[in-house]
Amino acid sequence: MSKITLCDLIDEAHEIKGRIAAEEKRLKAICEQLLASHEPGEYSGTDDRRARVFAPGAEIKLADSDLDATREAVGGDDNFKALFERNVTFKPKKGFREIAGAILKKPALKKLFALVEKQKAPFVKFSLAGKSDSN
Repeated sequence: MSKITLCDLIDEAHEIKGRIAAEEKRLKAICEQLLASHEPGEYSGTDDRRARVFAPGAEIKLADSDLDATREAVGGDDNFKALFERNVTFKPKKGFREIAGAILKKPALKKLFALVEKQKAPFVKFSLAGKSDSN
């Protein structure tokens, strides 16, 4: 049995990515055709293969810039509070690691990272020389 080289693996991965891209393009075209020509519901192909066409309702989302207008539209603060709940989120600032390193001592820094860092699984990206990475 011949040994598969790194070069062989990379070349095969690129070939597979090319086939997947072509198939994804065709799948997208099929979905667009089904959406354009069929009402929401379930449809049958052969061998128990099915497709469901969905038409989800509009998402209710309130932009910060629309708070005052929305509060006024619903008749004031009481109705607004009955319809919406406050949701505050925090995201790390740009340069978070550098800022943390500059303002915290080692024990506090370790504790902070233990609380906020989430490990990511390793992954591989394939690209052509001179072109940006793609999955």
